[in-house]
Amino acid sequence: MKKRTVEIALYAAIFCLAIIQHFYQLGISPLSESEAAAAINAFHLSRGLDVIFGAQTGYVLLTSVLFYFLKASEFWARFLPAIVGSLIVFTPILYKKHLGDLPALLLAFGLAIDPGLIITSRMADGSIFGITFFLFALGFLVSGRSALAGIFGALALLVGPSVWFGLSVSILTGAGYFAFRKTGKTENQNDHQMEEKDGWNFRWKHFLTGFGITAFLVFSVFLTIPEGLGGLFSGLAAFVEGWSQPQAMSISTTLWSLIFYEALPVLLGIVAIVIAFQRRDPIIVVLSFWSLASLILILLYPARGFSLFPWMIIPLWTLLGKYILADYSLDDVEKIPYFGLLAIILIAFVFSGMNLKGIFTGSVVDNTSMQLRIVSILGSLLIIILAAGLTVWEWSVSTATRALFGAVFILLFANHISTIWNILTSQAELKQEVWLSNNFVDEDLFTKTLADYQRWNIGTGNQPSVLISGIDSKALEWSLRMNDNIKQVQVLPATFDPEMVITNSSEQLLLENQYAGQDFILSREPVWDDLDTWGWFRWFFVRETPYIDKSIILWVRVDQFPGYEANELLPTN
Repeated sequence: MKKRTVEIALYAAIFCLAIIQHFYQLGISPLSESEAAAAINAFHLSRGLDVIFGAQTGYVLLTSVLFYFLKASEFWARFLPAIVGSLIVFTPILYKKHLGDLPALLLAFGLAIDPGLIITSRMADGSIFGITFFLFALGFLVSGRSALAGIFGALALLVGPSVWFGLSVSILTGAGYFAFRKTGKTENQNDHQMEEKDGWNFRWKHFLTGFGITAFLVFSVFLTIPEGLGGLFSGLAAFVEGWSQPQAMSISTTLWSLIFYEALPVLLGIVAIVIAFQRRDPIIVVLSFWSLASLILILLYPARGFSLFPWMIIPLWTLLGKYILADYSLDDVEKIPYFGLLAIILIAFVFSGMNLKGIFTGSVVDNTSMQLRIVSILGSLLIIILAAGLTVWEWSVSTATRALFGAVFILLFANHISTIWNILTSQAELKQEVWLSNNFVDEDLFTKTLADYQRWNIGTGNQPSVLISGIDSKALEWSLRMNDNIKQVQVLPATFDPEMVITNSSEQLLLENQYAGQDFILSREPVWDDLDTWGWFRWFFVRETPYIDKSIILWVRVDQFPGYEANELLPTN
């Protein structure tokens, strides 16, 4: 009973940790283009306007309810993904009888601190819905709870292409597992044990009933928006369409970002596969095939993005927790040599890291300094080798290998926490993150300028007429969501004389009246695909890289400014 109480308390603590990370300054950053596309549909739907749901039907429907009763803001646009993303830490409970109590708990902790899941949970779209609800549905399915599996299976369809990507991975994994099993390379005893553990008692009628009722009620928002039912399988269409789209992220950027963001689960997860595969356990085979199938599909899928990476990372966290961390013990090592070697390795690695950072951040000003730093790094590695060899000679191989693994894990975990902090503070500290989409950089200044103009010239409660010329930006549309007096055109008509005009920074304003303009940065695009190895390591240390700004200009008709007639202002375009 006491063990059960401790376990519940630990899961509660992990859930609180996930909540803190997902809600920390959740509404401080503007919406990106992809976020704004879904949020603006939810906003329009909350006001009774007709919308095209697209791939994010479920997110749009549910978020529109929040906007209707609360407020259409960045925080509430990201509220539901943050909540659902936090609930993912409870999914390992459904797999405890296959993983064990401690590995399931370690997996829950890994899901709570995974950078990819944190970013996905803080985005205003439904990608995290598919990941979380799919894991719940699969967990209930393998445990024979068919009705609950159907309910969460329907909820998983709330998203766009993400869940269909996961379904494709699961099909490939199943095919790979059964092909591997036919070769006789898995032990029959383990196969039989897994089948006994499954307790699989699938009932189609219960599954379809739960699926049908949930899909009908959720996608119609409890019969209030019947047209939402048309978007039930819109995510499948988006997933298929993604195969014909231009490449969203280059393969090199994908691999580099995986290394830097997910070094802990990726590197140690691969080690876990090598160690665990010797046991011929079917669970290892399934998880390994799942990770491999996910990576292959990510690299092949042109519309790849960071929201697909958790499908690969989650099984690696599972392997790491079950076959390395849960089995890690100091029972057969010499304690004093172990901690001594651990301290030596950590100090040497930190010293090498400082020298490495100096090389990539420009602190090295000449060849002599460069050579000294390289010699220092090589010297640190030599010290590690000598200390490990001495430990093996005087004590045991187990003591040396456990100390080496402990040091590597501590260093990777420290880098992992640093990555999470960079993600959570990227907006406030202007850090550039590969997996964070570019937002409307000057949105605060833009909205403040509009508010000042409204207050000083036309009065609170009145809305200026705004003409947007040649700009297709959902982020800009979201920032103007409270203004109903907006018109969008592709070419600026000379006969119009609105109070405000918004154009690209390169467009000339040729209207009958005179306007005064101010420029704002609409987006900032880092050139990730142009980075070489040196550039990637420099970004890793300083979180800065070359970028290209896209600016807009807000033009205000000068006769709207206070004192225009009295002071006889001479406006210029």
